[in-house]
Amino acid sequence: MLKPNPQQLKTLGQREEALAAGLEAAEIYRQLAQERPDTHRPDLASNLHNLSLFLRELGRVEEALAKATEAVGIYRQLPDEHRPDLADSLHSLSVILENLRRLEDALAPAIEAVQIYRQLAQEQPDAHRPDLADSLHNLSIDLGNLRRQEEALAAALEALEIRQELAQAWPDGYQDDVAESVRFLSWLQRDT
Repeated sequence: MLKPNPQQLKTLGQREEALAAGLEAAEIYRQLAQERPDTHRPDLASNLHNLSLFLRELGRVEEALAKATEAVGIYRQLPDEHRPDLADSLHSLSVILENLRRLEDALAPAIEAVQIYRQLAQEQPDAHRPDLADSLHNLSIDLGNLRRQEEALAAALEALEIRQELAQAWPDGYQDDVAESVRFLSWLQRDT
C-alpha cells in the first residue's frame, strides 16, 4: 500500500503526520545521497528546503533554520542548473532569519538571492522576473528593518516596477503583488 506524501497529509490537515513523513523522507534521501550523491543530493536539498518552509509555518523556526541552512549548503555544491533552487533557498533562509529577528544575518542571503535571480532573469525573463521581484521585495523589507531607508526604497521601487510590468501582462496573477509593494512603499516613505 502506498503512503500519502507529506504534502498530501499537510493538505488534509494532518500536520504532525506530514512533518513525520517529511523527516523520514529526509533521512531516506540522506542515505541515498551518500550512496549516489550526483543523483540524490538535489532531492535531499529539495526535501530539506520544503521541510524548512513547513517547520517555519508550524512556528518551529529554529528547526526551520537548521534545515534551510543545510539545504543552501547542498545547493551551493550542485551544478549551475540548480541556481534557481539555490536562490529560492537563500530567499527562504533570509525570511527565517528575519523571523528570528536576526536582521543583520538575514541581509546576506537576501542580497545573494537577488543577485542570482537578477542573472537568471536576464537569461530567462519570463521564468525568473517574478522571483526577482519577490526577492527584491524581501530585500527591501530587510533593509527597512535595518533602517537603511535609501537602499530599502531603491529595492522596493525596483520590485514595484517589475510587478507593475508583470501585472500589465497578467493582471489576475500580479495585482496582489503590486498592492503589496505599494503598501510597503508607503510604510517606508512614512519613515523618511
